[in-house]
Amino acid sequence: MVVTHGVRCAGFGPLDPGPPGGDGRPKGVHSRWSDFVLLRLDEHLRVCREASALDRGAAAAVEGVFARAEAFLADTPGALLHGDLGNGNVLVAGARLTALIDWEDCLSGDPVFDLAGWGSFVGNHERRRRLLAGYTAEAALPDDFELRYALYTLRILLARTVHLHRVGYSRTVRFPAASRLRPAVEAVAARLWSPG
Repeated sequence: MVVTHGVRCAGFGPLDPGPPGGDGRPKGVHSRWSDFVLLRLDEHLRVCREASALDRGAAAAVEGVFARAEAFLADTPGALLHGDLGNGNVLVAGARLTALIDWEDCLSGDPVFDLAGWGSFVGNHERRRRLLAGYTAEAALPDDFELRYALYTLRILLARTVHLHRVGYSRTVRFPAASRLRPAVEAVAARLWSPG
């Protein structure tokens, strides 16, 4: 994973399927990272409210969080991200990562987004310390890692909640992404508005 995060890209978001630019780097279709992160945010908030995954106050808090975070997202360099680090796409031998498979969602962006994507799957939060220990043995985390991780986790859970709602999962007893939205909102808000 650290190796792919070391590949610099031009642009952000999903990769342009055309040939790479003159420098040979993969190129995302958006000119700014925030364009990708905030893409369809209003629609996702509306659907989450309709699905009763967020109440009006929580939706307003999310809007406030991302309005405040937009400038913070602007200074992110583009790196090659896997985009779907579910456990089934991460092959390991013991404690060693051997391969990442299923690259159809790869994109250019902040490497912390990949880590948050992995952590947003049910059960992975409890294994986060081990993942980060392995990752930091190879690469440093940014000083504002916890804020970025919380922000991206929230954004990923919003998108996942919309997806699960659209495929009818919200009508079942378990609607896991939605149940983790409120704590994600609170985690980001606490990091954005806390002194220091």
